[in-house]
Amino acid sequence: MENVATMGSLNSRNAPRSIAPIAWLIVIYWIGQFSVLTAQRLVYSGGKESLLFLGPRAFMALVGVSLSFAIAAWQRRQSSSSWTRRLTFAFLAAFLAAPVHGLINFAAFQVVMPKENMAGATLDTVLMATVQWFWTYAAISALLLTASYSDALLERERRLADLQGLAHSAQMRSLRYQLNPHFMFNTLNSVAALIAGGWPEQAERMVENLADFLRASLAVDPTDDLTLEREFELQSLYLSIESARFADRLTVETILPPELRDVLVPSLILQPIIENAIKHGVARNAESSTLRIEASRDGDRMQLTVSNAVPKAALPVRIGTSVGLANVARRIELRYAGQASFEAGPEADCFVVKIKVPIHRGE
Repeated sequence: MENVATMGSLNSRNAPRSIAPIAWLIVIYWIGQFSVLTAQRLVYSGGKESLLFLGPRAFMALVGVSLSFAIAAWQRRQSSSSWTRRLTFAFLAAFLAAPVHGLINFAAFQVVMPKENMAGATLDTVLMATVQWFWTYAAISALLLTASYSDALLERERRLADLQGLAHSAQMRSLRYQLNPHFMFNTLNSVAALIAGGWPEQAERMVENLADFLRASLAVDPTDDLTLEREFELQSLYLSIESARFADRLTVETILPPELRDVLVPSLILQPIIENAIKHGVARNAESSTLRIEASRDGDRMQLTVSNAVPKAALPVRIGTSVGLANVARRIELRYAGQASFEAGPEADCFVVKIKVPIHRGE
């Protein structure tokens, strides 16, 4: 029996991305800030800048680095949010960081030069410094958002390329299976048996289903999304052929609520799962088998469940990894970027595959 272990949230499969470019961006920014302020003091003092200023200013550069890393970490936690929400959080981060930086800056210089520091601590200077630091951290937030946006575009292009490759690969495997001599032989043999048994109408319907199935599969672009209703229609053509082959041994149950008919899913996403169930479940079961395909809503996501009865002797001792099911898991991981989940494994006397994806509707 081909199967895969429970995988839970696919987001856990994503390796953490390197933050080295962001770290260098932050460090270089604050080195530049320290250098500019020091140069300004040298110009204003006529080259007589006191060394007492260098220590607190270097300390404040480290404070700026720390606060900037905190903003970067906060933005990373918002990576799955909308850009409007992320812009709002960037503004809020700058608004909160400015007074914190100002207070620490005042305390640092108070230690070195308390009299001069207190003399210059007027309401106007405090407000001016707060505004200055606000724009400083606003600029940092903007740089971090820009870097994040660039990284997101590159990641999306990579995922799209991987998804297209997997989709084309899945279609090729599907077509190879459809045109497999054994598949064609079994189908035509079933047609011949129907004709010999005096069931010409059923035989004609089976041939029409085979033609419709092959035509529809060839017409599907593997990189496109299909409505769930269309996906169910394609699989019903395939299952009508298999139902004729296995006669009374296969019972198919499909549940598709009306409110989920227009939900978009990757094309032919159910094909490898159903093929797996037929090949390793129904075909190896001498008794009657029920294949159940169900769509249901789970909060803001949709769950697709495919289950089939499996003889106890056929249940695996250890859960392995199948190419077909692993391909499905990888496709939805790339398509939904960690917002989907995939589970597969035995439950009681059945083998069950569960997919949860975000609800996106077609026009």
